[in-house]
Amino acid sequence: MIKNYINDKKYLYNVFIILIFSISLKLFLLHKSGPVYYGDSAEYLEVINNINNGLGFSRIDISDNLMKPYSNKPPLFFYIVYFSKFLFGSDWAKNITIINIISSSLTIVLWIYISLIITQNPKISLLTGWLMMLNINLIYNNILLMPDTFYLMTFSFFFLLFLTALRSKKAYLFFISGILMGISVLILTRTLLKAYWIFIVLLIILYFKDEIKQKIKYILLFLLGYLIIVFPYHTRNYLKFHTPTPIEFHQGIALYWSIIPLTKSTDYKYLYSKYPKIEEIINIPPHKAGSPDEYKIKTEVKLTDAEMAKYLTIITLYTIVQNPISFIKIYIRNFINLITSPSSYLSSIDIFYKDYFEKQHEIIKKFINDYKTLSFKEFLIITPNLFFRFINLILFLTFLAGITLSFKQKYINKEINIFIISLIVYIIGVTSLTPAYDRYRLPIEPIICFYLSLFIFYIISKNKFGYGN
Repeated sequence: MIKNYINDKKYLYNVFIILIFSISLKLFLLHKSGPVYYGDSAEYLEVINNINNGLGFSRIDISDNLMKPYSNKPPLFFYIVYFSKFLFGSDWAKNITIINIISSSLTIVLWIYISLIITQNPKISLLTGWLMMLNINLIYNNILLMPDTFYLMTFSFFFLLFLTALRSKKAYLFFISGILMGISVLILTRTLLKAYWIFIVLLIILYFKDEIKQKIKYILLFLLGYLIIVFPYHTRNYLKFHTPTPIEFHQGIALYWSIIPLTKSTDYKYLYSKYPKIEEIINIPPHKAGSPDEYKIKTEVKLTDAEMAKYLTIITLYTIVQNPISFIKIYIRNFINLITSPSSYLSSIDIFYKDYFEKQHEIIKKFINDYKTLSFKEFLIITPNLFFRFINLILFLTFLAGITLSFKQKYINKEINIFIISLIVYIIGVTSLTPAYDRYRLPIEPIICFYLSLFIFYIISKNKFGYGN
């Protein structure tokens, strides 16, 4: 049945129209803004230049100004951008945007196909594509000099292969999906999926109806594929830095960011006695925005990347244990911001109205942190922030309704539904440990679009799906 849809000219014409609209919107935004340097963009470009200059995967360490092996981010994206010079030249900023637009186009096609596989309903699959095409978060991240859009494509390939393995129970597909998850882990900035293999193992054990020997075979093949990709980089880090820290070191900064407000009320005497450098770290004030001052931590305390990751992780875990209730409040705040953050909307507005993002951000901080009354003009400036947060909240609640609907009406195979939901819970759960916003929501945007399309089609068609599993 699926082959019939794929060979249907009308269906393919609709897919083509979605792609044309999607690429046009991204090129229009890119034309208006140019490539956007954001966050760690300068760091990515520096390391890519070092690779190009024959220095390998390395960067100048700000603590002593020496060129050293690099591990703040996973490596594959850097090398893919480097090799893109043989196609597009050595303008790295241009190359990243080209890679992003190609990746996002493939991601839309993948999710149209994924939706078709799950539902066997061409209208729902096309609706998923239209919703993804109109998703501002998926559009805006194309122009950022960051790897998240490319990661989303590799993540989607993993999703598709494991979904296919679930449906067919072919052993080799579990092996390939493990490889693809490993590739995703080594591309994403935050190495988000590095612990998701635990959920895969539980899914196979608890929800597969196969014999135990067959389950063990699936698990071992999946883990073997994953380790083939991840283990060499683990080994490299261990040899270079003499630490078993998995994949990358930047995770310490992300975790520490959330608990900075709790450091003043926490007694660290035990840690000070065991790790004297921790007292120096605690005494370094954060930036005005609340983020840790990574430069001062490294230069004033004289820490390597590995040491900083180690100490910040220890501080974070200790602080959480000492302040469980306070951290739960911070976690809930991070979760709410993750699902409602309108940063991509506001940044897009900023392209047409310069400095809008920063202006509305300052007013929001004035209202929340300083409890100051806003003027009518100030309220109008932050109205888009509030409006888009409300829209995102409604979309998320509708997405949850779509999940509930899929269970109640049994439109989706139970194993597939459990896989998707475990993935969503894992991504949101882990991401909410940090001060998350909509760029961090990127991996689940296609999943949200899929369940939204399912819910919308259900309402329009009055439950006349014509489904298959």
